[in-house]
Amino acid sequence: MKVNKKYNCLFIGNAIIDVVSEVSFNFLEEQKIDVGSWRPVSVNEINELQEKMNNTIIASGGSAANSAVGFSLLGGSSAFIGRVKNDDFGSLYINDLKEANVDFISNPVDLGDETGRCLVYVSPDAQRSMRVYEVKKFTKKSIYKWFKETKPYFKENDFFKIYIDFPRNDLLKKINFRAQKMIK
Repeated sequence: MKVNKKYNCLFIGNAIIDVVSEVSFNFLEEQKIDVGSWRPVSVNEINELQEKMNNTIIASGGSAANSAVGFSLLGGSSAFIGRVKNDDFGSLYINDLKEANVDFISNPVDLGDETGRCLVYVSPDAQRSMRVYEVKKFTKKSIYKWFKETKPYFKENDFFKIYIDFPRNDLLKKINFRAQKMIK
C-alpha cells in the first residue's frame, strides 16, 4: 500500500471483524455456548454460527486496531498493520479504519484464509459470549519486512511508539526493540 504521510504510532495486531448480536439464553443453550465463554473456532464453524445470528452489528475490532482508533481520536497520527483477505470483511475492515483516520498500511491477501472474525453473543444479562476465527500470520520475517517497507513513513522523535498485540514472548520483545532502533 502506498503511504504518503508521517505517523506518530504504528499498531500491529490481528485484524478481527466483530459481529455482534443480542441473543436469548435459549439460543445460547441450543448452540451449546456457555454464557460468558470464549473459544476459538474453525472457519467452517464460524460461518455456520454466523448464519444463525439475527440483527447483527458488524464493525472492525481487535485490540491493536481499537487502540489505533483511540490514539487517532486523541489527535495522534497512526497506522495499522494486520492481515485481511481481499474479501467483503477485509474491505469493511480497511474502510472502518480509514473513517477513523487510521491508515491500514498492509496489503490485503488474495489467497488463503478469510479475514478474521469474532461472533459476540450478548445475553439478556449483558454477558458476552464469543466464538473467534483468528488468523495469525505474523512471523519474525514478515514483521521485519513491514518495518523495512514502512520505515520512511514514521516521525523520528521521542513520541513515536510501536504497539504489537500478540503474545509477548522473548522473540517478540526483541522484534519490538529492534524495530524501534530501525525506525529511529
